[in-house]
Amino acid sequence: MPSHQETPQEVTADELFAQYLTTHHRLRRLVDEAMTGCGLALTRTKALEYLRVNGPVQQRELALLFGYAPRSITDLIDGLERDGMAIRTDDPHDRRAKLVAVTPAGIAAAASAMTVRNQLIEQVFGALTEADRSHFHRLLIQIDTAAAIAPQASV
Repeated sequence: MPSHQETPQEVTADELFAQYLTTHHRLRRLVDEAMTGCGLALTRTKALEYLRVNGPVQQRELALLFGYAPRSITDLIDGLERDGMAIRTDDPHDRRAKLVAVTPAGIAAAASAMTVRNQLIEQVFGALTEADRSHFHRLLIQIDTAAAIAPQASV
């Protein structure tokens, strides 16, 4: 692991972006595989956690929140419902819509998956000092802010 005393090396924006993507994909795959080992993938766990915290919501709200096409969120909810982790009910305010709620089995499964996730995240980011984590967090916020205001490229 490089120390802070090394002379900084010139890194282009393209090199930094490539490393960021490589690291992001590796971490995403690592966490997803670990969580899948206890029965839930990352996306399913995120949906269940959202439902646990926010209560029943319409499928379209979940689709917008996660940036999914309606068909993709339907597939996700179908799987959760089939596994007894979520349930659909009629929305009393919109008879065309269904509300999705987490079940006790879904809460238990998500808690188990989140424990695995949290242990893994602590292991990975625990390799950084508190000062490094704080600095990295500030940098990520700067990058996110720049990305949020960047004009979208026209194709």
